[in-house]
Amino acid sequence: MKTLQLVILACVGISAKATITGDATCDNIMEFYADGVLFSNINDNDWTKSSPITISDNTQVIAVKCVDTGVVGGIKLALSNGIKTDTTWKCSATYEDNWETPEFNDGSWPNAILPTFDWGPNPAALNGNADWIWTTGFQGQDTTVFCRKVIKSDCDCCKSIHKKLNHLIALNSRPKKRTGKRSKPGKTW
Repeated sequence: MKTLQLVILACVGISAKATITGDATCDNIMEFYADGVLFSNINDNDWTKSSPITISDNTQVIAVKCVDTGVVGGIKLALSNGIKTDTTWKCSATYEDNWETPEFNDGSWPNAILPTFDWGPNPAALNGNADWIWTTGFQGQDTTVFCRKVIKSDCDCCKSIHKKLNHLIALNSRPKKRTGKRSKPGKTW
């Protein structure tokens, strides 16, 4: 008689023990979100200075709303986990409800573009660490832009657990080798 013991593990409710840090800026007025929560900083309205960021390491989505009040718009961000602004981000000039939350589907949004403009070395904390991004309307056509990046999906934390669980199931479903000895007379394997 085989007994399969199954342990069910869930990712729901796992609390973060570490943080992700970094810097962000936007030319000109920035709102930074992590999983739909707005983080504010005194530098959010000065693109020449970066706004320091500290978010939970279980953050799923980061998002930036930027309002361009000048000639060219741009968003620049770099985090300690390696995430940085580049063309893998999704950007839109159209506001949609809940755009800054993990539940939002950005599948129809185009990827960000790299504006052809030289902002110089500012802000110093981001110089060389990330690209400036925007929509194709970076030269004044799109003055308010919403950009987002999925950095961890709900199931990322469970992938290794699923792999280990499947391995255990496979091990327990293999036939046992007979040794030719019975531990108790009259019992079956």
